[in-house]
Amino acid sequence: MHRRAVGIFVLMLATALSVGAHVGSSDVFFEGDAGAYHLYVTVRVPQVIPGIAEIEVRSASNDVEKIEIVPMRLSGAGSDFPPTPDVAERSKQDPHFFTGSLWLMESGALKVRVSVEGSKGKGELAVPVPAFARRTLPMERSLGGLLGFLMVFLAVGLVFIAGAASREGNLEPGETPSPAAA
Repeated sequence: MHRRAVGIFVLMLATALSVGAHVGSSDVFFEGDAGAYHLYVTVRVPQVIPGIAEIEVRSASNDVEKIEIVPMRLSGAGSDFPPTPDVAERSKQDPHFFTGSLWLMESGALKVRVSVEGSKGKGELAVPVPAFARRTLPMERSLGGLLGFLMVFLAVGLVFIAGAASREGNLEPGETPSPAAA
């Protein structure tokens, strides 16, 4: 019985090591039906938010005439009122393949709504997309120096304002500060 348990453990370990898939990829792959049209959707999420997501849509049938894509919140405020959708461009080489790009302006749980029009009518598909920054871009040295100077300038100004407020706050109503205190 002990040998069998070890054999099962080794088999499970070998299976786990051979699995490659797309682990660690930030891309979203989705397959579903938009009405009568079966679609394969890939969303290439940007590394930073706000950023541009690349959308690829492949239709299983050749009777799709137009595809529109729009980013929306998954739930809550804004999930019912999408912006104007973008029209995905049909590939010149492959009539089943459409591409487009969308700005993802906020982090969080979003969805890309894919609207399809064709000979079988209209259809709609929602693709859930997790939008969060996967890396931070470095700041340029010149911008960092400018921001550092402004921070010191504002801190010194705050000290002068606090000093003036404490001097003026101790005066009686109608009394003017003496020139020596200024």
